[in-house]
Amino acid sequence: MLATTHQVKLDIFDIVDAILYRATVVHAYLHPRDVVGLAQYSRVAQRDLIPTVAHMILLNCPALSIDTGSRTGNVAALDLWMWSRLSKSKRYSVEALNCAIMYNLWPVLAWWRDSGLELRYTTLNDKARTALDLPKGAIDAPNGGLSFPHRGAPYPTGDALIHRIADDVARVRYTEVILEGERITVAGMAELARALKAAAALMESPAHPAAEKMCTLEFNYCDIDAASARVLGAAIPPSVTRFNIFGNHLCRDDPDGFAVLRLPPGLRELDISENGDVKHAAGMARFAAQLPRSLESFTLNKTALDAPGVMAALAPGLALPNLRRLILARSRIGSGGARALAAHLPPNLVELNLTGGSIDDAAFCVLAPRLPRSLRMLLLGPGNAIESAGAVLLAKHMPPALLHLNLGYSKIGEAGATALAAALPATLTELVLSHNEITAPGIRALAAALASRVRSLQVLDLAWNAMGTAAGLDLSRALPPSLVSLDLRHVALGTRRSRSLIAALPRSLSTLVVGENGVDAAAVRGIPPALACLDLTGNHEFGDAGALALADVMPRELQKLVLFDCQIEPAGFQALARRVPRSLMALDVAGNAIDQATLNLLAAACPEGCQLQF
Repeated sequence: MLATTHQVKLDIFDIVDAILYRATVVHAYLHPRDVVGLAQYSRVAQRDLIPTVAHMILLNCPALSIDTGSRTGNVAALDLWMWSRLSKSKRYSVEALNCAIMYNLWPVLAWWRDSGLELRYTTLNDKARTALDLPKGAIDAPNGGLSFPHRGAPYPTGDALIHRIADDVARVRYTEVILEGERITVAGMAELARALKAAAALMESPAHPAAEKMCTLEFNYCDIDAASARVLGAAIPPSVTRFNIFGNHLCRDDPDGFAVLRLPPGLRELDISENGDVKHAAGMARFAAQLPRSLESFTLNKTALDAPGVMAALAPGLALPNLRRLILARSRIGSGGARALAAHLPPNLVELNLTGGSIDDAAFCVLAPRLPRSLRMLLLGPGNAIESAGAVLLAKHMPPALLHLNLGYSKIGEAGATALAAALPATLTELVLSHNEITAPGIRALAAALASRVRSLQVLDLAWNAMGTAAGLDLSRALPPSLVSLDLRHVALGTRRSRSLIAALPRSLSTLVVGENGVDAAAVRGIPPALACLDLTGNHEFGDAGALALADVMPRELQKLVLFDCQIEPAGFQALARRVPRSLMALDVAGNAIDQATLNLLAAACPEGCQLQF
């Protein structure tokens, strides 16, 4: 028998294409969120020589979709689409451009401007109109598929951006000027200040339409120092009601700090967070003295305010009749600052956030009796040592219409929890008491309050409290039907009680976190059918049997599933892969015995856009 030999001539680019294609397949399955690494495969050779590589990456890696790239600011992913031969018109929705507009993603907007693709959006603002080079009329004409001409020049940044928009600012063509992530020098700020002063003069003219007023100024993470802030502060138009300048350097090497700003008399909202630690009380006193009585919201996050005299200087300026929101999260006001604040709390305050304040129990005992009865939201944890004495005093002075109470990591213990339970208002919708050393008696007291009085609760977090098995069952029976989120991580339920607790949960529950509680297959069969988020982290009793049981009762609208360290093997994951809901957006299977073939199967089963962590 004669053998016939066929000679096949392979082009070098065919070989490169085949190698890259297989390498990309492996990379996409092993590292599905490594956008940069995947994009490198597409840049090895020219697009017309290795076309299938780009196709494979784009069609099989949800993190590189046009919608996701626009939402996350990933211009490299968007560029990959432009290089490919795939039809792009049917592969993106209005959300692609909507997200870029909403979050002011200038590089993404510039990409869309130069892409030549049809611009689809349902919302538009002045900034986006300028970035996209749209005609003036487009600002009031939301559309679902209109195309506008594009210009090829790259979008300017920093001082160049200021130069480009200065004329429009001076003519009050913007009701909002919002710059984020732009590096603005003193020279650039001087040009903008001249434009703002011209705008202020124009708005004061009787001929200027009353409705066209500049009301918002934002300069966030723009590398603004005290010198630039002085120039800006002297030019803020009186019409501005919202002024944000967070993420800059106003307090670095300048004793005046925030005092360099000249705030308009009608200001309602002010955010000066993340501008460096405040070290000079005199500068803070000058700033506090000019806070307008019209102010409704004041935010100063992530700023050390524990230097001598700083909070004592700021607090008197905050005693404003219209102030509703006072946010000092992670600002380390300290115990001395808490005492100063107690003497000057705004009388009509609705929201108070002192998380990360480094307040001890003695100082909180001074603050608690002064809390306004108008409070609807009180956030104190983590980062404060309220302890049982503070919790008991808070219970005596509990605001009667409180909606949200967060005392996480506050060391309130059993005595504090018992006192709070007796005082919780019927209006409460969110209660966070995680990491508080609460034992069974405290949990039972809370259960009694939930059963008899607090029937509007929607969010309950009791994670990392030693509630035990019997108290956990009492709690489950007391949960109101309004509850939508429950966090019971590491509360020592035990396998038997976890079955009873999960079976007794409200059927309308959408978020359930029961990590490290001995949850097994029998327990998971009782999960509420409407769950959108299920976290089973560290339940070693779960295993393959639990995975099989979960596959049988998989909620149809589940969006997030966490199975970290649940002792699941390939057989269990194979069962889950057959029942992955199309709504799933995140799946965590790390810490389990999963092989590559099973991982590939899960990756293929997950819907587009789902984040698989392993």
